[in-house]
Amino acid sequence: MLDPFILLRSAHGLVGVLAAAALLHPALAPAASARSALSASVLAVATFAGGVGIYGDYRAGVKRVLLGEAFGLAQAFEVKEHLAFYVMVLAVSAAGLLHAGAPDLARACYRGAAGLAWVAVGIGWLVSGWAS
Repeated sequence: MLDPFILLRSAHGLVGVLAAAALLHPALAPAASARSALSASVLAVATFAGGVGIYGDYRAGVKRVLLGEAFGLAQAFEVKEHLAFYVMVLAVSAAGLLHAGAPDLARACYRGAAGLAWVAVGIGWLVSGWAS
């Protein structure tokens, strides 16, 4: 039987990749549509919420082993969690700025969110490969 934590962890990672990809559109498009920008922001928030939802199981299981066997990787994962928070804040701020009529500032926030999201995806991929 499939472990529910592994299923949730995998879903969290897939949604994270989708969010990182979705954040690229409003970050790079000359004139991002409000719909794509809002979708990217919602995916970023959903990814962060999913991470918060599985954090207890991660901390009780994987993190303890990771700290003992791969301390540097455990620290990288902690950095990933902070980056994920920044991604969420930037994505929500960008959506608000876009709604307020400040598309240039919104695009700058989306660029920051997209860049940080891809760094977080990379770190998450490294950790998930170790924990498999």
